[in-house]
Amino acid sequence: MTKFWWRWVLLILLVLTHFPCLGAPSQGEIEKVNRMLSGSNWKGAIPFLQGWIHQEYASPILFANLSLAYEKNGDIGQAMFWLKRAERKFPANTLIRARRLALEEKLPDRFAMPQTPNGPGAFLTHPWQFGTPAHGALLICPFIWGMVLLRLWKPAASRLQRFRIVLQWMSLVLALGFGVQTLRTIGHGLRREAVVRNSEVKLHQGPDQNSPVTRIIHAGLPLIIQGGAKPWLQVEMPDGTSGWVRDETLTSETTDKSGF
Repeated sequence: MTKFWWRWVLLILLVLTHFPCLGAPSQGEIEKVNRMLSGSNWKGAIPFLQGWIHQEYASPILFANLSLAYEKNGDIGQAMFWLKRAERKFPANTLIRARRLALEEKLPDRFAMPQTPNGPGAFLTHPWQFGTPAHGALLICPFIWGMVLLRLWKPAASRLQRFRIVLQWMSLVLALGFGVQTLRTIGHGLRREAVVRNSEVKLHQGPDQNSPVTRIIHAGLPLIIQGGAKPWLQVEMPDGTSGWVRDETLTSETTDKSGF
């Protein structure tokens, strides 16, 4: 009996691996939601799409469809919220990026949005657009192993020794460069982000209803939460303007269970 113990281990691993699939959406549910989307029943499709994402059956298409459903249902704040959440999960996905840029063009505060950099230089300024910290770690590993192997390589010829030293320094510089960009990506991911939920929100100078209003902001505008506590949060707009808003006017991890 003991000689077959490994079969029981494989069986247990198989069950544990496929356990999440027990709650996967059925073909009937998928067809039902597709009919809702094709028939413009946006409100009816939202609970299904949002429920699947909460169950970790997430894909860029699911996020894009959920955002589109909220937009067509008149809730541009939630539409932007789910696109921003999708960008955290799929930072380099072209579908999500195209949907976000298209939605930004419809925002009342679109002129406050910064230009999204493109091209090779964007990796230096906005590395989080190209991948997650895990992707950065995968890029660092080959250079570290390269340095180790070059250290073990002891060529007899002096020219090869100089070549080995050059390769070691190149590997070190590249590993440090990718390491810095990975740390920047981690820091970007730790930011507390929010999206304006209400159609119009007053941006106050201080955490008080009687504090002077510096600007009126509108639904769909992404913000950075700098501090504060309920019911007042200090936020920063994409153009650098700071102020205070009430937490119930935002959708974020602070005010919504499904936060970023």
